[in-house]
Amino acid sequence: MKSVSVENQIREATKSLFRTKQIARWKLDNGFERWLSYRADGSRYWKKLYVLYYRLFDNKYYKGGLNAINREIQFFRGDILEKDKRELRDDMVYSLHRFGALFTEYFLFNFPHLNAVGRNAFITDKLRYVYCEILNPKDNIHLFDNKHETYNLFKKYYGREVLLISDENDFEKFCDFIKRNPTFIKKPVTSAKGIGVEVLNVNKYESDVKLFEYLMPKGPFLLEQKVSNHHKIKHIYPNALNTIRIPTVRTGKGTEIFACGIRFGRGGNVVDNVGSGGIVAVIDNDSGIVETPGFDKKGNKHLVHPDTDELIIGFKVPMWESAKKLAKELSEVVPSNRYVGWDLALTENGWIMLEGNARGEFYGRQFPDRIGKKDWLESLIIK
Repeated sequence: MKSVSVENQIREATKSLFRTKQIARWKLDNGFERWLSYRADGSRYWKKLYVLYYRLFDNKYYKGGLNAINREIQFFRGDILEKDKRELRDDMVYSLHRFGALFTEYFLFNFPHLNAVGRNAFITDKLRYVYCEILNPKDNIHLFDNKHETYNLFKKYYGREVLLISDENDFEKFCDFIKRNPTFIKKPVTSAKGIGVEVLNVNKYESDVKLFEYLMPKGPFLLEQKVSNHHKIKHIYPNALNTIRIPTVRTGKGTEIFACGIRFGRGGNVVDNVGSGGIVAVIDNDSGIVETPGFDKKGNKHLVHPDTDELIIGFKVPMWESAKKLAKELSEVVPSNRYVGWDLALTENGWIMLEGNARGEFYGRQFPDRIGKKDWLESLIIK
């Protein structure tokens, strides 16, 4: 049974998120809604009433989600019969409000084949904000959402040159940087999921001025020295810097490693994010061995990398203990943040930090093995 303390923290954190408008209000949390949701867990009839409740009392949110529902049904179940879509839509609406599951997660977590207990085991996208609200002070959000602020805090762990470009006055610094790094990475300061990341080469532009003029409308942005993976990881996919996500949770008994995963780029992409076409797999925390196949954003399973035919499942991440040690060391830089998901990369010179995610997603460490990690996380919250 869930701890009363955690239950109360979840409820208060949810209210805080809604009150401060950090996320859209996706749940009408009141006694009647909770009573109705428990009824809906075991009955199609009550589930329809639960969906009707939201259709009547939160109609704007309900109507706004229908297009997204239809897109995901088409993406994941394009061959479904029209007569079956209504029941599927109702189940997706129920899963959103009852468990906080995005419509994509509904399919990736295999919700159509799980009962309420099985669904409730997952850390869904809506709940990840709740858990991060519990674990991390709001005043620290900007330290991880702004990549330049993150760099200033953790620069000794980056293992590469990084430069902020804010406006036209930075042109001279820009020119100095690209002389040392004719091939470099451009990243927006406040983006996520690999959006806006580019690999650029000065030789493809008429002049430094032309390159600068191309980039300035995309600012402010960071320039980063291009680095490469350790040869054993690069062998699986050579075109991106493939990364490891190692989340840490600070507890009363020390820092613990939470659910880890590895990501690979795909199809010539220079980023490894699943949303940009990459592949994700779960890593065994103790051994560093990849224990699942890789999965893409549609839930397709890949025992081997589709570009190189290199085996994904069973791959042992080199220098794994060093990676965990680094993650724990990083967690001590901003100790008031109890949770951070660290993106690390292994180079020939050792591990480097890519970024820290104080509100990072959890689905990448749950849908490859389809094992919900909520109880695990909650046990660390109260530890």
